[in-house]
Amino acid sequence: LSYSTPENLLLHDELSVFIYASIDKLPEDIKTSITLLELEGMTYEQNDAVKDCPVGTVRASIFRAREAK
Repeated sequence: LSYSTPENLLLHDELSVFIYASIDKLPEDIKTSITLLELEGMTYEQNDAVKDCPVGTVRASIFRAREAK
């Protein structure tokens, strides 16, 4: 089974555009948290160190990012 079909590649590209556009609409602090966690692969603790804020604040930012519509 090949996942590199033209249809799947197009779907991947369209989904990527949608995801990045959605992230771009978030407030800056929330955008930073979700980008570091989901796109850069950082842990909550690493995210905390980069943003220099408590891990609870990072968790709240991630929660708000995931709930944003």
